[in-house]
Amino acid sequence: MEEKPFIDRLEEMGELENALKRHGPELVIVYGRRRVGKSRLLMEAKLLGRKIVFVMMEEAGYATNLKKFSLAVSSTFGFPSFSPVSFRDAFAGIPDGTVIFIDEFSYIADSSGEFQAIWEEVAKPRKLKLVLCGSMMRVMEDLGYSIKSPLYGRATLILKVMPFLLAEVFRWYGKKEKPESIFQTYFCVGGIPRYLEIMPVPGLGGVEGA
Repeated sequence: MEEKPFIDRLEEMGELENALKRHGPELVIVYGRRRVGKSRLLMEAKLLGRKIVFVMMEEAGYATNLKKFSLAVSSTFGFPSFSPVSFRDAFAGIPDGTVIFIDEFSYIADSSGEFQAIWEEVAKPRKLKLVLCGSMMRVMEDLGYSIKSPLYGRATLILKVMPFLLAEVFRWYGKKEKPESIFQTYFCVGGIPRYLEIMPVPGLGGVEGA
């Protein structure tokens, strides 16, 4: 499927942009239900900086995800040999000021205790910008808001990505379609960008917003 132009999410993108441009370290938590457009938002935000590591975790063990993260770091900076024994070890090898996007962090949320040490001992002193994104709502909310979470009170920005409101869906389609057709589509699939793309208003191609 052809990738469509990114639209809307101006508020969310603005908050991310401000965080990435600020001087100093940042710990950003981004969450929301599946298909709402989190990953596309992060991909678009990648354009805002130069030294960026982007990796998507998978439903696998610690070693598998550590290897995936290590490969992303190695590829970004051209390290000829990079085999850290832990995430903390991997972060220690990342240059100062780097932006690190970890998508689907929910899959390694059990490592949040290690990430507390990474944040306090590595990221903050070296002004890294760490963005943790996930779709498991309870897990990601607890990460930022539960007093039991090792990262509680440490996030500099917590961003919940919501489905489009009806007014935003109208902006999605513009003025080329009848209002009743847009209403029909909205009440069938809601404001989830991916579903709007798959099931466009009859006679009008969907526009990517995720």
